[in-house]
Amino acid sequence: MKEFFQTQAPSKAIWFTGQLFIQHGKMIKYNHIGFDRYFQEETVVEIEQGNIISEERFVNGIRPDDSGFPNDPDSVIAEVYRRINWKNLPELSKEKKLIVSLKTGEIDSLTIIRDKAGEAYIKELQTVLNQFPQLKKFYARGKPLEEAYSFQVIFSNERRRKSNR
Repeated sequence: MKEFFQTQAPSKAIWFTGQLFIQHGKMIKYNHIGFDRYFQEETVVEIEQGNIISEERFVNGIRPDDSGFPNDPDSVIAEVYRRINWKNLPELSKEKKLIVSLKTGEIDSLTIIRDKAGEAYIKELQTVLNQFPQLKKFYARGKPLEEAYSFQVIFSNERRRKSNR
C-alpha cells in the first residue's frame, strides 16, 4: 500500500466506479459458452468513485414454487417425442429431420428453424410445440435467465415403434 498510495492504512478506492459481484454458497449452474457461473446467492454492490451507492442480495436458481416443466435439454426432447401423435402421421420410407430452437427467459419459445420433412410432420411437431407446458425459470440476479439451444427431432420408423410400446 505504501508504494502505490503513500499510506500504510487501507485506502479508499476512489479510482473505482462500477459493480462488484460477490457470490455466496455453492455453484448451481455453469454455462461453458461464456463461462458463466451462477451461485446459490449473490450480492451486487454498486460503487461510484470508491463510495458504496447500493447493495442488493439475490437468491439464484429455480424458485421452490415453480411448477413448470424441467428446462434441461434431455427432459424437453423426451417430452417432445412423448407428445407426438404417430397416428396423425403417414408411414415413412426414410427418416425426416427437423431442428427446433428453444429459448427460455421471461417468455419461452419453441420454434421449428429448419426442416427436411413433409407438411404432416411439420404440422404435428408444431402442434406439440404450441401445446408444450411452461418451462421452469432459472433466476439470476432477480431476473429469468435467458438461455437458448437447438435440438433435432427425427421422425423414423424406429421412433414410431418405440413410442407405440
